[in-house]
Amino acid sequence: MKIVFSPDILGTDMTKRKPSHKRKTANPRQKSKARQGSLENSGRKPSRPGRGADSDSTSPAGAAPSVAKGEARTPRRRFPGRTEAPERPIKRESERRKASTADGLWFYGSHAVLAALANPRRGCRRLLVTREAARQHGETLQNLLRARQAPLTAESAQRAQLESLLPEGAVHQGLALRVEPLPALALEDLLDRLADGGDRPNDGGPNDGGQDDGNQDDGQQPGSAGRQVIVALDQVTDPRNVGAILRSAAAFGALAVIAPARHTAPASGALAKAASGALEALPYIEVSNLVRALAKLKAAGFWCLGLAGEAGPTLAQADTGADPRAGKSVGKRVDRMAKAGAPLVLVLGAEGKGLRRLTRENCDALARLPTRDPIASLNVSNAAAVALYQVLGH
Repeated sequence: MKIVFSPDILGTDMTKRKPSHKRKTANPRQKSKARQGSLENSGRKPSRPGRGADSDSTSPAGAAPSVAKGEARTPRRRFPGRTEAPERPIKRESERRKASTADGLWFYGSHAVLAALANPRRGCRRLLVTREAARQHGETLQNLLRARQAPLTAESAQRAQLESLLPEGAVHQGLALRVEPLPALALEDLLDRLADGGDRPNDGGPNDGGQDDGNQDDGQQPGSAGRQVIVALDQVTDPRNVGAILRSAAAFGALAVIAPARHTAPASGALAKAASGALEALPYIEVSNLVRALAKLKAAGFWCLGLAGEAGPTLAQADTGADPRAGKSVGKRVDRMAKAGAPLVLVLGAEGKGLRRLTRENCDALARLPTRDPIASLNVSNAAAVALYQVLGH
């Protein structure tokens, strides 16, 4: 049975359509025409929002410029309003080092400053001395300044003035000296001097800043007699380690320390302080490629021995030929090297990384120091001192 409600019961007229609660959206075309009509009534010109900073000045802000028919359009920027940064020239590390040392370096510490003043090859520009340092080193400073060809006077300074010029935490001991870099010495120059019978590459340069520490019992200078040994560093970047290696190399009589020009510690105040005067006595040679430098040294008759913790023979076994595993072409060549005291290149790598693959492959032999657990490795500067004593101190 179908029930039909009458209009009287519902209280509404069912014959009329109920209005919708949804709001009607205007037609976009009608909306655009309405907006254009309102702009004409207000006197403004219709415009489209444009991008780029080169729009017509008479048009509203952001309007796109009109382009005549056949005229080429200027390409729009991908990011409007953003200016491109100018290209910066890429400088090599050697160029950056030259720029940083163009105005000179500050050496500090008594040994480094006194050794630099005693070296006639070192150009010195300015010397700052505190009262305490003048009382302690006054006579030595007067003698060194009097012996120098270029005039140089000592300036009295406060400790605060020195600390403002030097790196933070530098132990200056009341002395600071602004110096020029030493003339560069190439590896070929060193080999030529050795071939000509020269005892030392730095003939005429002092090795201890005019002070005798009483520890040289034989009176020999570095490289003046005995075996010819050169220390090669493979990317050792800490200046304090390099300075300590220079000090040990000079103390035991090595000829020079060579290192790659990139990824190594340049000659600086921190390095000179750690070297304690050895930077003035021993050549610190930078080479463009360490592998090629080792090849030149081997062609000149040097034997390349690399230190590696995983090597089989110890340094003493490799140097005396007691273990046939010491060399790649085993046994006889190592034994002949030890008997003849052939020239030696002692190659050391950076801490942690050790020797790089190409450097390792271009060494004639690998050896290790006889360390024991739990301390299986040494700092690279300590390892260099022990190795130098083994090959030069005996």
